[in-house]
Amino acid sequence: MIARLALCLLVCVSLPAVALADHVTNRSYPVQAGYKFTRGIGNVITSPFEIPYNSVKEAQNVAQDSSNLFEMSTGLVVGLFTGVAYMCTRIGTGLWDTVTFPVPSEPLMYPTLTPNVLELALNAGEEK
Repeated sequence: MIARLALCLLVCVSLPAVALADHVTNRSYPVQAGYKFTRGIGNVITSPFEIPYNSVKEAQNVAQDSSNLFEMSTGLVVGLFTGVAYMCTRIGTGLWDTVTFPVPSEPLMYPTLTPNVLELALNAGEEK
């Protein structure tokens, strides 16, 4: 119970800090180190969202070229494997940023957090 509460608190504190840290200019060393740490935690936490994001993205790319159901399902499968690869990469870069936070550096992976998967999924059925 306490571990879940601590994780929830960490997420609630870390993710807004990552979002706001991009707006800070002329960051001091402690701010840079804190930003790198929260960026790493944010990447690890949001890494599973790479799977649905890439699945929907690949299905949309195929759907633009064809309306064949088989090809669209192929896009979902390709997106699944692409999402797993991106998820592993995001976990690795997140762990790296979390462990090496005392040494400020630029992000290893862009975007620093996964795009809004819910917005992409909700807009998937809309005609353009």
